[in-house]
Amino acid sequence: MSISSYFIGLGAGQLFYGPMLDRFGRKPAVHRLLLFIGALIGCLTSKTVEVLIAFRLLQALGGCVANR
Repeated sequence: MSISSYFIGLGAGQLFYGPMLDRFGRKPAVHRLLLFIGALIGCLTSKTVEVLIAFRLLQALGGCVANR
């Protein structure tokens, strides 16, 4: 489920961020990488599987924008 939530977040993030970045311009990805790194730390410190799945979703949302 962790990998599934990552792929769902990756796909949903591209659908959301793609048009938004085209409209407002592509700026440096530092802020979005902070979301990715913060979610990574959350994954490392998660105590339950549900929290891990939620942080993996956030990690994908931060990671998909850094690739654009």
